[in-house]
Amino acid sequence: MAHQPTDVPDRSLNSDRPSRVWLTAVLRPAGTLADAFADAVAQTIDELSRTANMVVVDLEAAQIPDAEAVADRLRPPAARLASVGKCLLLLNLPEALVYAVQAEDVPAVALPADVDPGWTRRRPRRPAITRR
Repeated sequence: MAHQPTDVPDRSLNSDRPSRVWLTAVLRPAGTLADAFADAVAQTIDELSRTANMVVVDLEAAQIPDAEAVADRLRPPAARLASVGKCLLLLNLPEALVYAVQAEDVPAVALPADVDPGWTRRRPRRPAITRR
């Protein structure tokens, strides 16, 4: 049987129906996050928000010369995600950007560089399951 478009859950921001699928998208921009590059990152978050439930932006490799300008660019896509019960998670932020996100009222979770979100720690190996 051929795949029908109706088989695909509607994951757009306009959907009223809850989805049974959870999709997380991760961005890791590298370089100076300013001007056109900051606009491109914000646009990418906005585009991902149409299908992803959570967008994670890891800024470990980014330099941020103007934290207020970056926070201002992140506010619209973060607000669109939050308005439909989705989430923007910002990781490895310099202290100035954490404060700017809070001051600019960006609806996102902002974790500074010295906070480990938990999944980056090495997990202990589980013993192999053997049949008896």
